[in-house]
Amino acid sequence: MILTSTQKAVVLLDAFEKLEYKKKAQLIGAFSSPEKLFTLEKDNKRLYARFEEVFPSVAAVLRKKDLVEEMINSAVKGADGVITLFDDGYPENLKNTPVPPLVLYYKGNADLLKGNNRVAIVGSRKTMSLYYAEAERVSKELSEAGVTVVTGIADGGDDAAIKGAMKSGRIISVFAGGINCGYGQYKSALVNEIARNGLLLTEYPADRPARDFTYPVRNRIIAGLSRAAIIVSGTAKSGARYTAAYAADYGRDVLTFPYGLGVKSGELCNGLIKQGATVIENAEDAANALGIELNEKKQIKLEGNELVIYESIAEGVGDANKLVEKTGLKPYEVVAALGMLEMKGALIRSGAEYEIVK
Repeated sequence: MILTSTQKAVVLLDAFEKLEYKKKAQLIGAFSSPEKLFTLEKDNKRLYARFEEVFPSVAAVLRKKDLVEEMINSAVKGADGVITLFDDGYPENLKNTPVPPLVLYYKGNADLLKGNNRVAIVGSRKTMSLYYAEAERVSKELSEAGVTVVTGIADGGDDAAIKGAMKSGRIISVFAGGINCGYGQYKSALVNEIARNGLLLTEYPADRPARDFTYPVRNRIIAGLSRAAIIVSGTAKSGARYTAAYAADYGRDVLTFPYGLGVKSGELCNGLIKQGATVIENAEDAANALGIELNEKKQIKLEGNELVIYESIAEGVGDANKLVEKTGLKPYEVVAALGMLEMKGALIRSGAEYEIVK
């Protein structure tokens, strides 16, 4: 990876974990351009003396060129590239937030950061199967219409968003740690697939591990990159609440699914609705709220027993006998509804099980 002098200077400062963001921004702001950091001692000895007093750890590294290169190379290791706050390619909507990351480390298709046609889709790890399926459909249909979906990497709502948008390649997954830290062995295949088809993004140097506080902080990037946020699920204390709060603070539209009374995984969503969030139930609702035209497709109208059966299969019950038990319908009613759903193209049969057509 070839970095400009400006990128090297910003990446170097970013690599100082114990130097808080405000101090880094203050230091960069003291120069006409960030790369002046490397020539300060030669250009202005009086200012450099003051710099040594205020930032001794940075000054100590700058005296050792080998250490400078080592820190920079270590920070970008494993990434395909970086975009700093001073680069032309930095996303404008993220730049205009209160605390934009100094560096975006990425792996994959950085073209997804161009423009502003991005929508966040996030939810809790414990997302009910019906809502998971609907979130996946929303992500799929929005991404097929040219919208880039922005999310995290967790199970539940994030996972549904990723699966829905993966085929189109319009998916950005924002990490809460360095790009080489991953999220455990069970996630490695998914992470690699996102890097091939979409984009992995983080504000942290390569080997910086995710910590409890970096997850909510990460969510400001998910909201900042997006023009709207769709909240799939969450308890009152779910991490998705941070994305919703950042989105509202940034003036983004907040959309969410409605839940029944007493449903724990919908507490956040129902609370957001009380605060004025837009209620959606499907991709068409989301598209209408956002002024997006979905790709034309055959609309399938479901009613009565068909709807009952469809929702039960969406919840993971695909066997006809189990559908009789779950729904309380008579066997012939279940068989008739399954037949109609197959004819309408809403279901496919796989052995003894029925599956929803996605």
